[in-house]
Amino acid sequence: MRTQRALLSLAAVLVFCAATQVGLRTALADDDDKPAEALPPGELHLATSYEFVKFSIDGEAEWENHEYTNKNKTLVIKGLAVEKDHRIVLTARDKPELDEAVVDIKQSDFKKEKIKGNLYKLVARKVVKFSKKSDKPAAPPAAPPKAPDKTEKKDKDAPPKPDTKAPEAAPPATPKADGKGGAPGK
Repeated sequence: MRTQRALLSLAAVLVFCAATQVGLRTALADDDDKPAEALPPGELHLATSYEFVKFSIDGEAEWENHEYTNKNKTLVIKGLAVEKDHRIVLTARDKPELDEAVVDIKQSDFKKEKIKGNLYKLVARKVVKFSKKSDKPAAPPAAPPKAPDKTEKKDKDAPPKPDTKAPEAAPPATPKADGKGGAPGK
């Protein structure tokens, strides 16, 4: 009787192991067919020194999922796709004399931030500085260097022209009157 129970329990264990192996194989095969999970949308925090900055994302002027924090000087854009790069153009509403600021956001700019326990969110943080508009028109492009005059033909075999100013030659060294050599007059 004991041997039958032992054989039955051994058979049950083998059946369980075989079923588990088959289940694991089918689960792994199903995972290969499914596409990888997309990253959750991220948040972008843009700190400025001006209140209520106006912005556009990738040329899109309307973006409803945003808020202002830190005395309305930090713009928080929510629901931003992390998989692609973005270009954000900011304009200071209360300072028309400032140029637009352009911020380029890449996927690598998003970092994990812990919310609570095992919950994380993807956040990118940037500090934006506006520059003043220049009153001067844009400087014309620099003139290209002048090409050598083509009217003069250079002869490769001709000797170089002598310089008009020749360096002064040093007086030749002559021996002293006492026969020890050296420069004269010393």
